Amino acid sequence: MSQIIPDWVDEEFDNATTASFDDTPVPSGTYNVSVDEVRLEETKNNPRPMFCFVLSIIDGTYIGRKLWHRRVAAGDSLPYLKGDLSILGIVTAKMLEQRPDLSHRIVLNKFSDLNDEFNRARINGTTLQVKVKTTSGDGDRINTNINIQKLIDVYTRPSDTSDPFGPT
Repeated sequence: MSQIIPDWVDEEFDNATTASFDDTPVPSGTYNVSVDEVRLEETKNNPRPMFCFVLSIIDGTYIGRKLWHRRVAAGDSLPYLKGDLSILGIVTAKMLEQRPDLSHRIVLNKFSDLNDEFNRARINGTTLQVKVKTTSGDGDRINTNINIQKLIDVYTRPSDTSDPFGPT
């Protein structure tokens, strides 16, 4: 078996400090965040599709801290997910038929096109303002509720169809 970690890393590893992690909840307030990733997951108890927005705080005291904003893509949660996507400028062709004046930057043929990782990745890098509400739950549990307030800026890739591994 080949050696993956070269010997010269041993000294660097020995001299490196041990990182500490701050797991205290981010306090209630308004934060500017960047979308790192949008994942499609399933809820635990009753398997339903759910979007998980992985966010990073980009300024202030809590810069670099992560937040996870989840929205179930079914039932009573759909209007909230639709609102989040509208703030992000993501609409469906049907929505544009009904409201041609709707502000948009990504038009999907249909909502289920968000199954495609490429379409979700187009959201990455977008900056948003979110409102965080942190409350105590049962026992030691902390509940963090996140609501997208507004779009701050859109990360524009040179071309959404370019191959990141292709020739430049």
